[in-house]
Amino acid sequence: MLKELIKTQVSTKEIAFKPGGDPVAFEVSVLNHSSQFATFQLEILAAGVDEVDHHWYRLSPEVCSKTPPGDRTVFQVKILKNPIPGFVGQVNLTVRVFSLDLATETKQSIRLTLEQGSEAVPLVVDLLLNKIQTYSGDLIELLVRTDNPGQVPVRATLRLHGLAPEWFAHGVEQTIQVQPGRTLESIFLCQPPVETAQSQVYPFQVEAEIENGVSSSDSGTLEILPTGAADFRCTVRQQKIPLHFLEFFQRTGTATYRLELENATNVSQDAHIEVDSGFVTSDEIEVLPKLAELHPYETQQFQLIVKKRRSWIGRTQSGMLSVRAVCSDARIRTQNELQALELKVAPMISVWWLSAIAFFTIPVPLWISSCYNPHNPHCGHSGAVASVQFNGTAEQAISGSTDQSLRRWLTAGFFNPLVSQEMGIVSKTSQAVRVIRYQPIDNNRIAAGLENGEIQLINLLKQNSAPDSIFRLGAGDRVFDLRFSNDSQYLFSGHGSGAVAQWKLSSASLNTKPEQTLTVNFAVSALALVGDQQLAIAGRFNRLELWNWSRKQHKPIRYPVAGGQNQYIQSLASAKAKPNLMASADNQGTITLWNLKECLDSQQPCQVIEQWSDGHGGQPVRSVALSPNGCYLASAGADGTAKLWALSPNGHRAEHPDSGKVIQKSLRSTAGIESVDVAIVKDQVLVLSGGADTQVQMDQVNRFKNLECDRD
Repeated sequence: MLKELIKTQVSTKEIAFKPGGDPVAFEVSVLNHSSQFATFQLEILAAGVDEVDHHWYRLSPEVCSKTPPGDRTVFQVKILKNPIPGFVGQVNLTVRVFSLDLATETKQSIRLTLEQGSEAVPLVVDLLLNKIQTYSGDLIELLVRTDNPGQVPVRATLRLHGLAPEWFAHGVEQTIQVQPGRTLESIFLCQPPVETAQSQVYPFQVEAEIENGVSSSDSGTLEILPTGAADFRCTVRQQKIPLHFLEFFQRTGTATYRLELENATNVSQDAHIEVDSGFVTSDEIEVLPKLAELHPYETQQFQLIVKKRRSWIGRTQSGMLSVRAVCSDARIRTQNELQALELKVAPMISVWWLSAIAFFTIPVPLWISSCYNPHNPHCGHSGAVASVQFNGTAEQAISGSTDQSLRRWLTAGFFNPLVSQEMGIVSKTSQAVRVIRYQPIDNNRIAAGLENGEIQLINLLKQNSAPDSIFRLGAGDRVFDLRFSNDSQYLFSGHGSGAVAQWKLSSASLNTKPEQTLTVNFAVSALALVGDQQLAIAGRFNRLELWNWSRKQHKPIRYPVAGGQNQYIQSLASAKAKPNLMASADNQGTITLWNLKECLDSQQPCQVIEQWSDGHGGQPVRSVALSPNGCYLASAGADGTAKLWALSPNGHRAEHPDSGKVIQKSLRSTAGIESVDVAIVKDQVLVLSGGADTQVQMDQVNRFKNLECDRD
């Protein structure tokens, strides 16, 4: 039989304790029954209590010194608190005596009776959600659950620490009363202000303090997510060297671009400007400041200084600078992140000065005054040009004007000084022409919509300019837009009365009634064929609808810019190769690109791909047109300019140095450009426009290099 090395004896087997009253004690006698010196330790274990929690009792001594064989040590155990807060009844205690020297232990049992007490015990505090994410300006609830494990009601104060008190409209402190054994849920309403709450993680703590000063707490974090966007701007994108007459004789000239980066976010971040150009070297460029610290809702001014050495003799050189704003926080989107700037550098002596005498000795004045000059204001229309369009091959174009005439134009004449661009008058009408359209198949017929509501169909193959057919929806109901169906079987007309008519062309004749008519509650100013046999309709009040004419169904589309009675969507455009891509323009200066795939045949909302309002300086955008492949967008506005934009395969504006450049300008600064069209011929992009200056203009640019969307 093994020898018992430790002999233990307790002074009592039962003991009673009343929480809140005086401590109770008992003794434990330990005999070293071994043959060596040994140290003894003692611990009390209560059923249902964590073994590492020894705060409810006290030992004396805590550890005995080395005890010789046969010697005895007496431990005194004093019970200070209820080992199970709030519990009333009997608990089994285990007295464990052990020795590391002897590598053995012994146990004794005591029954502890816990009586009804009078003291308050610490509350148990729990945040129902310890990690919270929100946006500044949002109202959120911080939920706190408080448990009273004690035997008496507890009055306590709940306090929040770590978050700004001004974020809490009802304060960061609450007084609560929790009944014994019950749970109470409390709510702190928090609303971080948009102006001052920066995006970061805020640690906080909720504390419950009872009247005896004992407290308990729980911790959490509140993360304010980033909101807003940065906006990069350049007020003057084109500079020239020399800028002033005083710099005319200086060999090295300086151009300064003023850039502006607005941090309209709740995030502090660093920002710098990157410049990429094949026209100037890095040694010729300086950006001030090199690095800027942007606080929330702060605007930083940058200066891009370019110093360029001028050639002695030659032509004015023109080059592009691609300028990008780079912010340190990748979560923040930068609007207009890439700016395309233009720099023109004149030589010290221009070849034009050297050739001026020779130039004016040849009969140039005769050519300038002739209609072979595409910029001769005395040729072409005598009134504002309301509508222009290329034919299917872009070899010819058609125009309609308030001078009550339709004219044909030869594309080659705009680029060959020995060929006239005018092909003559197609037809003279009795009213101003609002819109003209080529018939898609064969392009041998055109439709013209007039101020008095007439729609004329004219056969271009006939020598007689009289229309083949004339039909009208109602006298005086002005025609603002026309669209042929892709198979040329139908013609759709949009009217100022809000009517949209579908005409069957095979039976079109004088006074013919339309196949069907849809009436909307706004004046119609623009139409576009989208998807498969659907028509987009737009007009006054910035209203936009889709009409499935084969199913005789129509539905509204939510336009992102609110509109009153003076707001109009003035133009719609679609691309033949991408029937779900649509562009719109309004008289508030906004251009919008749409993806209609999800909403054409379902109740899903239509997707806005991108929208911008700085393309024409905030002035009305009169006309937009998409190239057949959907890779280029042309726009024309009341600012008297026509611009060309590059698009990505998914319909966004592509980041390209030449995107958004001015292609054409009105001959009069006060005259807007009313209509625009765009076509692709071989390696060239052709832009056709007509405006209030009575001119029809055509220009060409090379297809944009490295444009992902435009790859044959």
